[in-house]
Order: sequence, then C-alpha cells, then structure tokens
Amino acid sequence: MIKKLILGWLLFIGVVVGLLAGEVAAAPSLFGAWTDVWANGAYENTNFERNGFATYVLREDAKVGIYLVPLWGDTYLMPYVTAQGAYSGDPNYWNNNLYTGVGVRVLPFAKTDSPSPINALKIFYESLSASYYKDGEAAVAAGRPNQDTVFGLDLWYEWNQPQWSGDKNYSFASPWSEVWANLSFRQTNFYEDNFNSYILRIQEKTGLFLGEGQNNGPLFQPYLTFDFVNSGKNYSWLNRMSYGLGVRVEPFRFTDDPTSAWLFKLKMFGEGLGMAYFKDAPTTNISTDFRAGVEFTIGR
Repeated sequence: MIKKLILGWLLFIGVVVGLLAGEVAAAPSLFGAWTDVWANGAYENTNFERNGFATYVLREDAKVGIYLVPLWGDTYLMPYVTAQGAYSGDPNYWNNNLYTGVGVRVLPFAKTDSPSPINALKIFYESLSASYYKDGEAAVAAGRPNQDTVFGLDLWYEWNQPQWSGDKNYSFASPWSEVWANLSFRQTNFYEDNFNSYILRIQEKTGLFLGEGQNNGPLFQPYLTFDFVNSGKNYSWLNRMSYGLGVRVEPFRFTDDPTSAWLFKLKMFGEGLGMAYFKDAPTTNISTDFRAGVEFTIGR
C-alpha cells in the first residue's frame, strides 16, 4: 500500500512539475526540477500471451529529479526517484507490478539550442525494488527476486513533430517519426537472481499527417510501427519483434492555448500487429494482436 501511494504521489508531482516547470527541461539550471513521465493504457486482444487475454493493461514509467551538479555545457548529474509498473485485468503478477527506487542519469552530449539524437542520449543507473498489485504470493512462491540493479543507455527522439501553430521548422506535408531505444544491463530482471544479462529494446513509429487545416492540427496520423526486443537470455519474450500498422489522433497537438498546451502529446491510437520470434517460440505462440488506447508523456 505504501508503494502504491508513492506511485500516485510521484505521478502527481511529475504532472505538476511538468506544468509549472516545463521550461526547465529545455533550459537546465542548477537545482532545477525535471520530469519524465510516460503512461499508456490500452485494450490488448492477446498480448502475445494466450488466446482470450482480451483485457486492459495500464503501464507507466515516471521519473522526477533535479539538475544537481553541472558537469560541462548543458550536461548535469541528474538524480531522481522513479516508479515503473503495470496494472491490468489479468490476474497474473507479471501484469500487475510496481518497481520503485532511485536513479541517476547524465546526458553527456546535451545541447538545448540545436538538439539532435545524440544530444538526447542518456546514461543511467537505477536501484529498484518490486511489489505486486495482484498475485504477489505466486511471485514469492516462484522465488522471484524483489531487488534489481539496472544501468545502461536510453534514447527518446522525435522528428518533424510540431508543438505550436506556425512552427516553420516542421512540415505537415512530410513524414513524422519517433524512436525509443533502451540498452540495459540487469542483475535480476525481477525474474531470476543471477539474470546478469542485457536487454535491448527499440520501438519505432513512422507515419503521415492527414487532414490538417489552416488553424487545426492533423486529424489522423497513420503509421508503421515495430517493437524489437533482444537479450543474452534465451527466453522467447525477450527475443521477439512485433510489427504492424496503426493510426492515432492527437487532439491537442496543434494548439497555442497555455491552459492545455501540456496535453499536446496526448495520443489516442489503434494498432494491428504481427509477431516474430528470434529464438524458440512459446508453446502458446500467438501471431497477431490488436490494441487500442491512450498514450501520454510529459518531459520527452
């Protein structure tokens, strides 16, 4: 219960910081606050686990920290608290978890006046502990570890995605793209005590803006997407790729209203996906999935 309260407060603080101190992320300053919040809630037809999964899954990754020590240029030592997890209609503990802890990150090539993918690269270290909303007794009975040490590289970057009307640096006539990549080395992965391996994950979307008007943002954004996962371990769920087509709507993407500007990355989406496995496929191999939901970020 305490960790659930921590999660709720962390997300609340993250939203408040994003609203009141959003400019800090673009112009770091000593002891300035920053926030990095990603949340996704979706109905998943199969979740690539079993037929009849057919339920919702809520996922989040929230970090709130400060610019503590200036190193060089726009690069700071950035400690933070974090809460990461999932909650779903599924009864299993691996779909109802909460990982909380502390971390520190550095953007070694940070450059706010002329950003590029290399400027957004993060080096991070985290110490996490696990708890479960459901079925925690099964996790204990299976001997799942409840502590993990994680370090690695993280990248989030967008191309051609305007944030305000009249922004001449972007074009609705050109494709847009976004990528999230994470290479982490984990001690346990909350699965086995001596996991001691890497996990590489790359998510990418590339699409088009359709239906934009003179004073309105694009109505629809069809896109291609893939989600690649690879690990030094042989588990099928850590060596796979989902791929497919999607369409999304961003109702606040093209607005200059300061009261709702923080909602400009709210996305409503639907996706049809296929699946490929790089190592042994699971016995319950499911090759397709359909997902529909809402995604929201602050500070990315």
